[in-house]
Amino acid sequence: MSIIYTKKFMKAVSLFSLFATILLTARTGMRIFDIIVNHSEYEVLPKALYTRYVSIIINNCIFIGIFIFLIFKPQKFILIGLMALFYSFDALLTNSQQPYMGIPMFALCVATFVIRGFFLKNTKLKIFIFAAVYIICLIAPVFYDEQFTEHLITKIAISFVITIFVFFFAEYAKQMSYKMATKDKVLNIASFKGLERSDMYLLQQVLDNKKYKEIARSINGSEGALRNKLSKIYKILEVGDRTGFLTIYSGYELIYEPEFENSTKD
Repeated sequence: MSIIYTKKFMKAVSLFSLFATILLTARTGMRIFDIIVNHSEYEVLPKALYTRYVSIIINNCIFIGIFIFLIFKPQKFILIGLMALFYSFDALLTNSQQPYMGIPMFALCVATFVIRGFFLKNTKLKIFIFAAVYIICLIAPVFYDEQFTEHLITKIAISFVITIFVFFFAEYAKQMSYKMATKDKVLNIASFKGLERSDMYLLQQVLDNKKYKEIARSINGSEGALRNKLSKIYKILEVGDRTGFLTIYSGYELIYEPEFENSTKD
């Protein structure tokens, strides 16, 4: 899973966010320009439809702001999952424009949450809630969708295909986890250039789920300086942030042995 937090992945998230920002800005600009130029045509539209157009513009502006933030803070890519969740709700519940896009967007949301370790605690309860919400989104349009049956069958078919894909991917991940389980869960801090023994003690306290304020107090430092220090450490470890570190290395034993790797090879 650590591949998710590599520099290449973070750069990819930044580039994706930049591309999304450009597209959304262009699309939103075209919508605003159209409303200004053809204002008289929009005035005769039903109020609900006009409100829909305006809400789309507002939503796009919010998304643009989030994507700009992700350009500089790609480790917060959980925001992509939240945006995907919002879009999936909108598409599945209203059946507007392209309702079927709500299904892969919901899958993207779940995948993002899984990567960020959202399901590590209270797993069954959270899975039940997500499944229940998804089913409600599929059934809710029965009250206003004239083609509900046709749309529902297509949505179920798409959901089935995505479920099969997820199943095979999960089985592959399970096999990889079995291979990893044969290895000692040890993180040698000395194997990362730029990290020191003192960094290991800080990371150990993070693994112990201590708050930054508590850790700062233990080293007689400020919380701000500690956050900056840990941010640099997370970058060297390629885990993104605290959540990424805990997701990947929870349960690991931390050591600082400069000769550890050489001794194991001998």
